[in-house]
Amino acid sequence: RKLKNIVQRYSPTERDVREATSNDKWGCPKTVLIRIADACYDLNKVKEALSIIWKRIGDRDKYWRHVY
Repeated sequence: RKLKNIVQRYSPTERDVREATSNDKWGCPKTVLIRIADACYDLNKVKEALSIIWKRIGDRDKYWRHVY
């Protein structure tokens, strides 16, 4: 995931949302959730976060955990 974040040039907000919606069996740290919540006060960062969220909602099959 870290390599893909670098290669795809994801913004810090997009990286946080990817981490929060990852397929890992453990939850993400509260600090990540707080950064995502803080980003919601900036319109540009909201658009970045929602672009990843909408992509995750469309995931199927083995990636069901992304949207659970």
